Amino acid sequence: VVPWTIVLLLAATVALLTWHQLHDGTPGPERPVRFSIRLPGELKLSDYPVLSPDGSRLAFVARKGNTLQIYVRFMEQSEAFPIQGTEGAEWVLCFSPDGKWIAFRDHHEIKKVSLEGGSPQALCQASFVGGAWGNDGSIIYTPSYSLGLWRISSSGGDPEKLTEPDASRGELGHWWPQILPDGDTILFTNYVSPVERCSIAAYSLKTHEQKTLVEGAMFGHYISTGHIVYVKADTLLARPFDVKRLKVTGPPVQVLDDVAVDFMTASAGASISENGTIAYIRASSIFGNYRLVRIDRKGNIKPVTDVKKDCDVPKLSPDGRRIALACAESGKAADIWTYDLDRGTFTRITTDAGLESTPLWTRDGERLIFQSEHPQFDLYWKAADGTGSMEQLITSPFDKIPCTMSHDGKTLIYAEFNPETRNDLWVLPMEGKREPRLWLHTPFNESMSALSPDGKWLAYVSDDSRRSEVYIQSFPDHGERKQVSVEGGDMPLWAPNGRELFYWADDRIMSVPVTLGETLKIGNPVAIFDYEADYTGRRMTYDVSPDGTWFVGMQRDPMAPPDEVEVVLKWFEELKQKVPGP
Repeated sequence: VVPWTIVLLLAATVALLTWHQLHDGTPGPERPVRFSIRLPGELKLSDYPVLSPDGSRLAFVARKGNTLQIYVRFMEQSEAFPIQGTEGAEWVLCFSPDGKWIAFRDHHEIKKVSLEGGSPQALCQASFVGGAWGNDGSIIYTPSYSLGLWRISSSGGDPEKLTEPDASRGELGHWWPQILPDGDTILFTNYVSPVERCSIAAYSLKTHEQKTLVEGAMFGHYISTGHIVYVKADTLLARPFDVKRLKVTGPPVQVLDDVAVDFMTASAGASISENGTIAYIRASSIFGNYRLVRIDRKGNIKPVTDVKKDCDVPKLSPDGRRIALACAESGKAADIWTYDLDRGTFTRITTDAGLESTPLWTRDGERLIFQSEHPQFDLYWKAADGTGSMEQLITSPFDKIPCTMSHDGKTLIYAEFNPETRNDLWVLPMEGKREPRLWLHTPFNESMSALSPDGKWLAYVSDDSRRSEVYIQSFPDHGERKQVSVEGGDMPLWAPNGRELFYWADDRIMSVPVTLGETLKIGNPVAIFDYEADYTGRRMTYDVSPDGTWFVGMQRDPMAPPDEVEVVLKWFEELKQKVPGP
């Protein structure tokens, strides 16, 4: 009798409490709402999405054919629309506080554009990403990856320097600023290599003091629930945070997994609005969506392997039997790998803690040259079978990318990014003291160079016409120069016989007949096959075989879904359940 009496009493109590909840007028906790924004098939995301402060708008840069442009999607609408005048935009920095303007980067300038129409307005020079627009009309940004934070009025004027990375502590740059509610404190990522050593810090505009908040974290963001969120690997974590004392008050808790992360820029594909909406890109939607393929000159595609790895920048060995790639495992920085076409096996070449990318074979096929982050990207090489240790070829304060080698193996040409001069082309002798010399320096970007088989002509990409075009210039002198591409071009590559130059444009591989001699003769470009490149910018995503009859490249898996942005409305309610605030 007693147990049944207790059961009945408990049931009555539960029923009474439920009735009270339903009838006392007190609303229960709001439930998060999840949905996906799927981009049309002709649009490919080029950067991570950014939400307006009120969460009503989503902005992103997408590529349609050969053109990058900003698109905006209002949450109550079903389609995104392009913002006129933003053709060529490379990155959305931020919205204005009222959500009516967008600050973005375009050809090494920060510009702003109104969503209500009108031409974009240039504000200042900048070549990096990330920014914050304050209520006082100022924009906090990073001019270059190796610099600190700067400030400029959204109306224009002279930029003001705020912070300086401390090189003695290994600091490379101050990135991804956010202005805290007091209008005085700037939250930012203190970038250190390898990326696992980054930290979240705060800077006071009044006292000019800097304070570290969270070690071993990047892409930090304060939200009004009283939390600081940041990423580690491909996971978003949250901690209770006292914004007045600038102090975390609790342990980290995982609040969202499978978030896309870019280790080169210490950024994550997640944006959070003030009203509790989060928009993000899934890491799994990127990882494994591209496959290593072999393509003949008629465009017939054949997968090289069924093994799915997150790889890019494939480069064939001189004998055409191995492919060098930069491959990353989920949540980790990339290493250099090789794939043996005869045996069908992958071999890891580097195991360094930093990020390695852009492999290039020596002419004898015995070594691989690549960039490695220590803390900037310096040039290294290592035995192509993975034995031995990495050996540094050259170091400088600026990032470097290996481009091409002469056929005698005595000369390496590489691109170096200098915040003051942008991308320049350098020559490094591979014998003797290996003293580099500057070959091409202009106010524009020169990159992705390829040396002709006879070593007398250099093909490269320049944006001196405000878009990337392919040029050929005599080498090593700086004589005759001719434009090769028409209406845009990237990733030039010589045919092994030297009578043809390939390049990529508008999702196609183009071929241009070339006659080398005392003077240079160039024919008209012809598309030879479609190639939807996983375009990474300033890096080659395809290569040609030693006999010039087939290519290797990275192609999107035909079974992969279109690009999507995941959206969660009322996400703060879920966050507060997982991580109570301070």
